[in-house]
Amino acid sequence: MRLVSLEWGASRLPRYSLAIVLFATGVAKLTALHGSGKFLLPVELLVGVAAVEIVVAAAILLMQGRWAVWAGIALGLGFQMSTLYMVARGMDVRRCGCLGAVQGDAMVHSAIAFAVVVLGLLVDGDRDRSSGGLST
Repeated sequence: MRLVSLEWGASRLPRYSLAIVLFATGVAKLTALHGSGKFLLPVELLVGVAAVEIVVAAAILLMQGRWAVWAGIALGLGFQMSTLYMVARGMDVRRCGCLGAVQGDAMVHSAIAFAVVVLGLLVDGDRDRSSGGLST
């Protein structure tokens, strides 16, 4: 795998946006854990997911492979599924810790998950267009 240069331009905007969203949610989780708030989800799970989000965000920026983009999409889908599970179980989604200290309701969670998935698909689609077809 080779590293890519960080170029600014409209064609790179979805990639940078996806990385920023994943990085911000990961950092938000970690910074909230230093507070005195109690979360619905176990601390170990929040730390693990936060670490994965930060690593995937860095890989999306620095590597050309598709795995990081698809890992980001998987994180978005997993986030949506966990939100649906918590809502179905009658849990208070605002206290889950998924967004760190930010207390968003189920619609906020779903909007973020949707944005991550759409941005990931845009990044992957842009790669297909620039390479002339599907590639790994």
